[in-house]
Amino acid sequence: MEKQVHYKCTLHRDSRGQGRYREIEVVEHTDHFELLIFEGELLRSGQSTSAQPYVKSVSFPPTRDAARAAAGEETRKSVAAGWILVQSVER
Repeated sequence: MEKQVHYKCTLHRDSRGQGRYREIEVVEHTDHFELLIFEGELLRSGQSTSAQPYVKSVSFPPTRDAARAAAGEETRKSVAAGWILVQSVER
């Protein structure tokens, strides 16, 4: 299936008074899986920013298990680095 999300994890942390978020996703494309990591600032109501979130992308051959294992490892590394796990969903 084109661009179907198979894994999504949301994390947050407070860094020097500034809230941050990180999302880790495994997305299925027609011929491969992609691990995406988004990171950026949490915005309070009424705030706006022109800064784009940081995005890291890693492509995998068409095996969901390899991509999910990599996403799980990224999640474990994030938690070990001080990120707080908010939600994790696998499909």
